[in-house]
Amino acid sequence: MARISLENLSKSYGAMTVIRDIDLRIDDGEMLVLVGPSGCGKSTLLRMIAGLETVSSGAIRIDGKKVNDIDPRDRDIAMVFQSYALYPHKTVFENITFGLKMRHMRREEIRKRADDASAALGLDQYLDRYPGQLSGGQRQRVAMGRALVREPKAFLFDEPLSNLDAQLRVQMRMEIRALQRKLGVTSVYVTHDQIEAMTMGDRIAVMQGGDIVQVGAPLEIYDRPANAFVATFIGSPAINLFDARISEDGQSAVTPGALALPVVGAAVTAGAPVRVGIRPEHLRIAPEGTPAVVEAVEQTGLDTLLIARAGDTALRVLIRDRQYLRIGEEVRLASSPGDVHVFTPEGAALR
Repeated sequence: MARISLENLSKSYGAMTVIRDIDLRIDDGEMLVLVGPSGCGKSTLLRMIAGLETVSSGAIRIDGKKVNDIDPRDRDIAMVFQSYALYPHKTVFENITFGLKMRHMRREEIRKRADDASAALGLDQYLDRYPGQLSGGQRQRVAMGRALVREPKAFLFDEPLSNLDAQLRVQMRMEIRALQRKLGVTSVYVTHDQIEAMTMGDRIAVMQGGDIVQVGAPLEIYDRPANAFVATFIGSPAINLFDARISEDGQSAVTPGALALPVVGAAVTAGAPVRVGIRPEHLRIAPEGTPAVVEAVEQTGLDTLLIARAGDTALRVLIRDRQYLRIGEEVRLASSPGDVHVFTPEGAALR
């Protein structure tokens, strides 16, 4: 078990800074997910924790001990990669136990750890097979088994599910999360997939351009995004986000297309320009709502996703049941004040 601390951590390549003064604490036994778009620095940050990238400034501490200058193999951290990184000419058993043999561990202990890991991961019947004889999900389990037998202080996962199909990703993320909870091992998980982030993390750290812009529990980030970037990145379907102006009575934000969204309780000034956001599931069809014309309908079985236009404003609307609406049909859309997110024109949250 381990606590990991990042203190004013930065990484530069010449004049280009890719990680900027990050402060972050990862608690003992916590699963922290680093999420953000490609190129935001999340994998670089993970590799710095692992010791695979040098630190330009700041400190990395594991259980209070500074590890900046400690070799990766001596940090007692196991990493699971996107590419699995298995030896194709070695069996599953040999892949899982290779690192232990390199440490000259006793044969009996190697066998015990391999048996425990293979049982936990459902690999017992595959120990004599080679990676080329396995499915993608099975290979990922082998990569996890290789990390698991080391009994490390922490696990680092670098987009481990990105090579799997959608159905297998759902299964594997449940298995990884269940195993991490069972073992209680401190874990840092990198992904660009916000659904993975929401379902797997005790906390999420959202990254943008080398900075961590918000850290919090998944629903905290979803319900109270720190800025417009977080609001748009977290959530599927994506939030509706508009430029607007606060009405003279301060009760609503009005878009150029005359869509009015209630903002009672927000720290706003009458007539001020703002950006407003409302999630598709927080719009509802109601008699008192704003008129809108249906432009597209997507039936997903349980839900109905609409694209509707109110004046010049197009809206995504997620209805939690089946609605048999026709393109061109008029509906009325309403929302509640507590569901409307208000941001400055630059994107900072106003509440």
